[in-house]
Amino acid sequence: MNFDYFKRNELFVFVLLYISLLIGFAFNEDSTGGAYNDFVARVIETDLFLKDFWGTLFSYDKIGDRHSPVQFLIYVFFKKLNFQWEWIRLINLHLMLLCVVFFYKSIKIKFINIDQKFLLLISCIFFFSPTFRSLSIWPDSRLIGLLFFILATYFFLKFEKEPKLIYVFFNIFLVAVSAYLSLNFFLFSIYFFYKYYLKFKISRELFFIIILNIFLSLPALYYIFYLEIYFMFSGNTPGTEDQNTFLLQLNIFNKILIISSMIFFYFIPIILLNKYNFIKTKAELYEIFIIFIFFIICVYFFNYKEDFTGGGVFFQISNKIFGNNYLFYLISLVSIFFIYSISKKNLNNLIIFLLFLFSNPQLTIYHKYFDPFVFFLIFTLINIDLKNDFFNKKSILILYIYYFVFLAINIFK
Repeated sequence: MNFDYFKRNELFVFVLLYISLLIGFAFNEDSTGGAYNDFVARVIETDLFLKDFWGTLFSYDKIGDRHSPVQFLIYVFFKKLNFQWEWIRLINLHLMLLCVVFFYKSIKIKFINIDQKFLLLISCIFFFSPTFRSLSIWPDSRLIGLLFFILATYFFLKFEKEPKLIYVFFNIFLVAVSAYLSLNFFLFSIYFFYKYYLKFKISRELFFIIILNIFLSLPALYYIFYLEIYFMFSGNTPGTEDQNTFLLQLNIFNKILIISSMIFFYFIPIILLNKYNFIKTKAELYEIFIIFIFFIICVYFFNYKEDFTGGGVFFQISNKIFGNNYLFYLISLVSIFFIYSISKKNLNNLIIFLLFLFSNPQLTIYHKYFDPFVFFLIFTLINIDLKNDFFNKKSILILYIYYFVFLAINIFK
């Protein structure tokens, strides 16, 4: 075998990073810091479902777990077949590789004129994601839901190239599956419906899409609203003991500042590498003034505490190093200006960013809910003008270094 040729092949990078994931599995890696504890809770709850499936399902909100109960259908299935948890974990790890595969297949559709080796290398950045690594090793409904969302997006991109109704069906069905596994994804069905409306207008096809969405949502509507099993608000996370927790959860100003900064985190290397080429809209003086006033209002009502845990990279750095929110506020301001600049004349982007804000209904806001989800959307659904010269060895190397540092910080924090 010509090792030098294999070394130059982008598949070598994929294999090497896959091996790193296996090594993480062998050493019980938990780079998010909470994946193992969450998995232990899943094991305990799976035992409850094995002992009394229907009783546990219809009293799930009493358990204190805001993760979807649908995931336990998977675990119970494997346990009924006498699979040990180690084997379930290993199967989960290999299934999650499909996230990388279909990310690659998705951006191949979108960037048809780009050398495929660069697209594969970009898709391999998933291996540097603390969330992807941890939840591949310690099964969790969030990453399984992301896999189905990626599959749904793949069929949507195929639809945009070749508008066949079968692609619409697969997209809607897979988005529904992703939402049943992780509730945060259900709002993104609004985005796809908006895109289908632009294509079909008022038509039989749109009527079919509406009926299909309603039909697929009926079990969830019955379970949550008719049976009143509001499990998504029952998580025993820091801060939930506060008597005003519900009001805290509704604080949209917390979400605006924190989620904006989280989204901006994923754009930083792309902004620098693309030399601001995709920021085509310049803000007028009155717009800058309005945004600044809006930011001041957000800061005034901001009441997210470090004790709640989470908050994202910049919130944690600001509080850990400086003991206050000042650095976080500064980055949030820049983040809001940036998001405004790429959404001002782009309704597509505005809808996605609004869905990000409302897809986190709970009090705590964890970075893992957006990692590597935002990175995936940057290259698939968010409209930014990435030039062909962005896709080169230097850009890939810088992206790898950026996300490797992020992973290292999470591992050694």
